[in-house]
Amino acid sequence: MQWRSYSEGSRQYQGEITDKKALHHAYREKLTRAQEVAAVVAHQDWSGLRAIIDMIIHAFD
Repeated sequence: MQWRSYSEGSRQYQGEITDKKALHHAYREKLTRAQEVAAVVAHQDWSGLRAIIDMIIHAFD
């Protein structure tokens, strides 16, 4: 993540993901492994993705 600027409206810093291609590759590998061997999910860390989904779901509460 590379921080870009501060948004006065939302009072938060905004940034962008650097090396998105590597991030996509790592995600696809992790997802493929989880789909191939379901028991592997219990040992993987999905907390970051869960946090993003929760933020989207509750954005307009």
